[in-house]
Amino acid sequence: MPRTHLLLTTAVLTACGCLVGCQSGPLSRFRSDNEKTSYRTPTVRQQEARAIAQQGVKADAAQQEQLVADLARRIQNESDPLVRETILESVAVFPQPLADDVLRAGLSDEDAGVRLKCCQAMGKRANPVAIPALAQASRSDEDLDVRIEATRALGNFTSPQAVQALAGALEDSRPALQYAGVQAMRSATGQDLGNSVDAYLAVARGEQPPAVASKPATGGYLRRLSPF
Repeated sequence: MPRTHLLLTTAVLTACGCLVGCQSGPLSRFRSDNEKTSYRTPTVRQQEARAIAQQGVKADAAQQEQLVADLARRIQNESDPLVRETILESVAVFPQPLADDVLRAGLSDEDAGVRLKCCQAMGKRANPVAIPALAQASRSDEDLDVRIEATRALGNFTSPQAVQALAGALEDSRPALQYAGVQAMRSATGQDLGNSVDAYLAVARGEQPPAVASKPATGGYLRRLSPF
């Protein structure tokens, strides 16, 4: 199956089927009699996704579940990556577990911009359930920018699992990813070990970091403090 659309989990699909089957209630104003026959431009579809997020601010928990399910349904059928990005931004507004499921599924999207948006949203939410998915993206996503964003997102967590996950970025040979790893480690651990990749890598591996105060800026240090 091509990765044109998000590969949502069975749980997400089941939840969506249960929650959006009804045509009445808080979602009804986003539907029209012509929805199945009239073309809605990408701009209109983006506006609809943003409107759902705005409605969710004042909705109760049950209504929020329905709204998230509606967004999940929309993203499954959405061909425009920019609209999918907007839908994910709207999904991230909601605290429901289904929103976390949709964001994790977004890391399988074929478009790098969509995957990057997922990393940003998951980092802001800082829900520990996102750590394994972010760790995988940080290590193996085919797009360097996505790997960097996933690494940055891991810096918003303070758990040992997130710290361990950052070892992959520090082990990478590319300065941009190493730099992101050092910055994320500094945030996740609260330790300032300068710009020593070796020192932070030791911490990520659960080892005692080497002394860094007297080391020259070579070897395990970043040759470029910032590649940006």
